[in-house]
Amino acid sequence: MITIRIESDQSLRPTSKITLKRIFETSKDLKTDLSIAFSKGFTKFDIDRFTLTLGKGSRVISFINIKGFTKEAMANPERIIKNIRDEVDY
Repeated sequence: MITIRIESDQSLRPTSKITLKRIFETSKDLKTDLSIAFSKGFTKFDIDRFTLTLGKGSRVISFINIKGFTKEAMANPERIIKNIRDEVDY
């Protein structure tokens, strides 16, 4: 069991927790899946600390338990995954 810490600006809906659990357990590309599922809320995910930040992450802390990650998701060379909407492509 792995515990993911979620730092957010407001309380998470139960459906959001279910979505996050599904993404963390089955995703092969966390960056893309989190950015699509939470396009306005997802800020970053720290792989080393298992900490997800939604918004500024300044008010509410919650936790979800997952069974584990896929090999592809953990093979990501980036240790802090940021939302793709913040990337600039010239």
